[in-house]
Amino acid sequence: MLDLQLDGDDAAQASAFDAQAQSPAHVVKQLAQGVQCGPFSLAFNFDWARQIVDQFELVPVPRAPGWVLGAVNVNGLIVPVVDLANYFSSAGMPAQMERGQRLLVGGVQSEDAEGALALAFSLTPVQLEYTPQPLTDLQGLPTRLQEVCRGAASDDRGHHYIEIDPERLMATLSAELSVI
Repeated sequence: MLDLQLDGDDAAQASAFDAQAQSPAHVVKQLAQGVQCGPFSLAFNFDWARQIVDQFELVPVPRAPGWVLGAVNVNGLIVPVVDLANYFSSAGMPAQMERGQRLLVGGVQSEDAEGALALAFSLTPVQLEYTPQPLTDLQGLPTRLQEVCRGAASDDRGHHYIEIDPERLMATLSAELSVI
């Protein structure tokens, strides 16, 4: 076993290096897909958000809650489609795909669709490179959204997004579907 002892100068340099690595200037930026789900600007980390689908055939799911739009075939995997705007607002109205909406598909692990989910969104998606920030004001957000948000993100034009924790979102949606 090799035991290294640092003299005073080396120890100070190592300590300064550790502090510099932890400083805000050296924080690793995150990459996310920013999408518009109804009135909500949401950010999904690229580790989860895998694909955007422009053309798809939506198949209805009988007796599904209003926020489940249906299911789609994405590269041979059957993936549920959720309208987060409807889910977060608790409108209770059946959601409908609107013209021009696309899908953000996430959670796909190889050929396994178990953790996969497609989210309906509108407008043009935005690739975000950001430093995660805490959400400072949760008061105006719906309860369901508060439960799954991780923090805040901003694009290079200053538009703010709510960073979503996809694992928490999947767990919350699964829990709600299990009681139906």
